[in-house]
Amino acid sequence: MLRLFPNLRLFLGFGARTLQAGIKQAVPPCVMQNKDQLAATQAVNKSKAESSAFARLSAEFRLLAGSDRNAQSLVTGLRDGTDITLTCCTNSKTFSASFTAPTGRMGYGNVSISLSLARQQLAGQGIARPTPHQLQGALVGGTISSPLSGNTLKLPGILQLKMGGMGWGKIASLLGMKLGSVMSSARPALMQPRTNAYASLVKRTHTAQLQGSMTKATTALSTDQHVSTEPGQAQDKTAEQLAVRREYV
Repeated sequence: MLRLFPNLRLFLGFGARTLQAGIKQAVPPCVMQNKDQLAATQAVNKSKAESSAFARLSAEFRLLAGSDRNAQSLVTGLRDGTDITLTCCTNSKTFSASFTAPTGRMGYGNVSISLSLARQQLAGQGIARPTPHQLQGALVGGTISSPLSGNTLKLPGILQLKMGGMGWGKIASLLGMKLGSVMSSARPALMQPRTNAYASLVKRTHTAQLQGSMTKATTALSTDQHVSTEPGQAQDKTAEQLAVRREYV
């Protein structure tokens, strides 16, 4: 028969290859959908972790910054490398300071360390509630008056030192502090139970920051309505754990 139909073998081989190709082509959409689902879940969990870290640091350094608005501007500016504007009102006079961190974008861990060092440095000079100008001096450099000595001090700027290549431990040592002691004193405040004010701040931050991520997640999941939920549940747990670990990255 093959002699009578010399092209039959070629036809059968082509058909087998076509069938195999069709089977292979049926797999990628499901795989891609699962990847999209995982990416969407990771985006949502990352946004939740970002919101939680932002709210926690804003609450911790509210006293240092002088107000909720100042604390949020401070944490956002250090995190994203954007302009920071601090304002305060004393004796019916308004004082303000605007600056940008020379280090650019930083992780939440570095934001916490830099602000903790600034707080400790100013407290060492008898300044528990710094003015915008004093806080600016501690972070990026400048001159301030010390209430303890009455002298004018020239501060090198914690972030300027970091930008110059110094590690946090060396910066703390240069300022007459031990990094471990500074961070251990800051950690209890960071790990306090979530108060009603903190929970309210987290809720507001979630509402503002999660809308975009939820929209992307909904768009990614709506492309295929026949995806099993079991793989997604396992992925949700894994992505959430990874996001929590990266909370202060």
